[in-house]
Amino acid sequence: MKIALFVKNTIILTVYAIVLRLIGMMFRIYMTNKIGAECTGLYQLIFSVYMLAAACVTGGISVAVTRLVADASVCGGKADIRRIMRKSVGMTVGIGIIVTAAVFVLAPVIGQWWIGDVRSVISIRILAFSLPFMGISSCVKGYFTARRNAITPSNAQMFEQFVRIFMIGFLLVRFASPDIARTCAYVLIGDTVAEFCSCMLIWLLYKRDYRKLQIHADRKQAPPIIRLLFRIAAPISAGRLLNSFLRTTENLLIPQSLQKYGGSKTAALEQFGMLKGMAMPLLFFPSSMLLSMSSLLIPEISQAHIQQNHQKIYNAVNKALKITLQISILIGGLFVVTAQDLGYLIYQSDEVGFLIRVLAPIVPFMYLECITDGILKGLNQQNHSLLYTTMDSVLRILLIFILVPQKGMIGFLIMMIFSNVLTSTLNLHRLIRVSEVRFDTSNWVCKPLLATVPGIAAGFFLQTMALPALLRILLQAGVFGGCYAVVLWCTKGVSKADFRFIRLKKSM
Repeated sequence: MKIALFVKNTIILTVYAIVLRLIGMMFRIYMTNKIGAECTGLYQLIFSVYMLAAACVTGGISVAVTRLVADASVCGGKADIRRIMRKSVGMTVGIGIIVTAAVFVLAPVIGQWWIGDVRSVISIRILAFSLPFMGISSCVKGYFTARRNAITPSNAQMFEQFVRIFMIGFLLVRFASPDIARTCAYVLIGDTVAEFCSCMLIWLLYKRDYRKLQIHADRKQAPPIIRLLFRIAAPISAGRLLNSFLRTTENLLIPQSLQKYGGSKTAALEQFGMLKGMAMPLLFFPSSMLLSMSSLLIPEISQAHIQQNHQKIYNAVNKALKITLQISILIGGLFVVTAQDLGYLIYQSDEVGFLIRVLAPIVPFMYLECITDGILKGLNQQNHSLLYTTMDSVLRILLIFILVPQKGMIGFLIMMIFSNVLTSTLNLHRLIRVSEVRFDTSNWVCKPLLATVPGIAAGFFLQTMALPALLRILLQAGVFGGCYAVVLWCTKGVSKADFRFIRLKKSM
């Protein structure tokens, strides 16, 4: 049977995402080792503020464009798509210019009173200039997602990554300095230039793709595009903005709370850098396929929702949940057995290895939260996502105030575990309710967990052997993966039917 268009695009996005993440991870390792844990911590704090500003500009515009273009491709036509793109880009650029000016002017206040480190001011001003370009890229990426075109935005991301690596690498080598403020600024110059170049490329690719559109059955009456954009994007934007604000506040509170536990500002930044800049990227690195699937599910489920095709929604949600849980449990188990060697091999840090091992058991909850959030948006459930995200962020901040000053990094890890379990559970409960999918606890949870037992036992046995770290990691991964697959197959957690993909009708 011919592989479905959805599956093809998922594979394409996954391959690109793996390559991008691998390149990005290798460069991140080089960068963090070169600039140090303290500078990495400061960079993460600056980037938190930047993501708050980015949420003001991009918000839910990408999801809104995806849904409107997907709808126009079925019920409208080429002229409708042109109007959607023109108005969404114009609206985003206007907001982007306003936010850029505000961030640039307020940078000293943000740096001194919010981040609490005046060394961040120049970097904040540099990053502000990338905001309008990020907004344009978000609109165009939404268009390509609706078009089921996975290659074009992936090519733009690949180009962006290479520009970033070249610029940052060149600046760090050519103008190496012990000054943390200057070093951080070099990194953010690279980020800004890369965002601009990527925006220019993806816009040119959009113009070329639009000219090839074969859709001509325009509506007799043009839809109220601005109103529809706001209706879809507003709750998502509000959620992302509120979430970004709360997460930024959370990130800024963490170093301060760690200082209250006992320690210098430098030590607090180093701990924060190890968690957010080293351990967390490693934990999310293998999620490429699941995140690709999540982004592609939005137009598929959105169209099925518009057409009231409940069976298609049921099948998509059922397959997505099964794949997500079975793969994420495998990945979480792998991190449990390889954490110590990963931390030492990549960052020469036992502490990073400890952080990875503690957080590894909640990897399934992290990944499940991502996939369920994407599906809920496709089902027009963004208001519930906003509610759950808000509850989670408020609880995280309260727990930081209570736990971190008393227990330090252990308190923060407890907070992360509680937060991820809570949010993923709420998202899952809502998704099951609206999709009417039956949660298969046996095949999706119990059998995968059982399949990790022999792999974990074998992995810890290999840990006692005197082998080079890289070889031991490869052996652990191979043995663990083999044991997992065999047990899952023998217990009928997976079957041949799981490898038969339903061919989806190409709608564009």
